[in-house]
Amino acid sequence: MRLLYEESARSMQFAKDHQWKSVGATLFMFGGLIAIAYMTSPDKKIGEYLSATSILTTCASIFVLILYQFWQYNEISKINYISLNLSSLFREVRSLKSTREANVHRYIFLTFMVAVIILGAIVSNVAISKIMSQF
Repeated sequence: MRLLYEESARSMQFAKDHQWKSVGATLFMFGGLIAIAYMTSPDKKIGEYLSATSILTTCASIFVLILYQFWQYNEISKINYISLNLSSLFREVRSLKSTREANVHRYIFLTFMVAVIILGAIVSNVAISKIMSQF
């Protein structure tokens, strides 16, 4: 049971880590789209393609964040089930932080990540349109 618990805890940490890396990679990609717009010749079609890529990247990133959130939920469910078979002291220590509070924190972070990605998409689309109209 302890090994299963550790495996679920590691999987949950992996999913959390990859959520943040997905946010960073998405913002990095937005920067790349802006750089491409700056380095290419001004063409309305290129600007439209870059903006569309930004929107598709935003949708895909949010989808991935939600998948990681479901993965964490499943791992937490496994941990809670495993905890029933461990000592009462173990359960008492785990109950020091309420489940409701942990869920609130988790979904606040998810909301923040989604908002950052959406803001990044807005900034990149505005930058792309300004760069394309500048020339």
